[in-house]
Amino acid sequence: GCSGLTSITIPDSVTSIGNGAFSGCTGLTSIIIPDSVTSIGDYAFSGCSGLTSITIDNGVTSIGNYAFRGCSGLTSITIPNSVTSIGNYAFDDCTGLTSITIGNGVTSIGEDAFYGCSGLTKVNITSIETWCNIDFENITSTPLYYANNLYLNDTLVTKLVIPNTVTKIKDYAFRNCSSLTSVTIPDSVTSIGNYAFYDCTGLTSITIGNGVTSIGYEAFLSCDSLTSVTIGNGVTSIGRYAFSVCTSLTSVTIPNSVTSIGYRAFWCCTGLTSVTFENTEGWYRTTNSSATSGTAMDVTDTSTNVKNLENTYTDYYWKRNG
Repeated sequence: GCSGLTSITIPDSVTSIGNGAFSGCTGLTSIIIPDSVTSIGDYAFSGCSGLTSITIDNGVTSIGNYAFRGCSGLTSITIPNSVTSIGNYAFDDCTGLTSITIGNGVTSIGEDAFYGCSGLTKVNITSIETWCNIDFENITSTPLYYANNLYLNDTLVTKLVIPNTVTKIKDYAFRNCSSLTSVTIPDSVTSIGNYAFYDCTGLTSITIGNGVTSIGYEAFLSCDSLTSVTIGNGVTSIGRYAFSVCTSLTSVTIPNSVTSIGYRAFWCCTGLTSVTFENTEGWYRTTNSSATSGTAMDVTDTSTNVKNLENTYTDYYWKRNG
């Protein structure tokens, strides 16, 4: 093996670091990847537990699967703007990692890329727009799952204003981001992804613009400090579990545009006292998400609506014809 290797200089003539190239080199403490390198292969530095410093120059476009898995000595890393994809399990089990900066070129982060990075406390980004557009494969593809704190150019983000250049907030985008206290989503955004703000426990208010047509499932689940939500009048569907366990929410207005409310969308919203439907005509409940008819619902009474949405008929899809 290469366990005795302590340092290495990668020459400018190298364009890629192959699969498993330095895997298990436990004595390696630091490495600089020059800008001539465009790809870091699968398992390239996997198990380099002695690695405390790595510099990736602005030439690398892809970081392979398991590339830095088990590099438990790493405390911080900067992903340059040139990188577009981070592979599956790329930083899996980097237990010493406390902060990461992700450049504005990243478009996809693979399955469990940051699984087991339980020491993370800071995710630093340079563009909210880029972050909203990243395809996160699953829950631990985002380092926010552990870090909880999002920084924009090294400033903690608390009042998040989504720029009006954003059209979609992708799945998992701000999941577990407890540093957020308020979110404003502009009219340019048309959809809020699944789990997008799940477990943002510091969030107290949300304003959803009139361009949004769909709110994904579990989008705001367990945002238990949320007291105020304004749902834009372009929203047609509210996903299943979308506002479940938002225990501080006291009132909600369902705008005229909404025709579908998912299963358990307001389940366990124990603080709710009033739910107002702007359009009270044609509502019915069904256990079939694709049904076009069901049992008629009277939604004229705001307190009865609370009981029915939060408890009695929470296990149904609520729909409206017209």
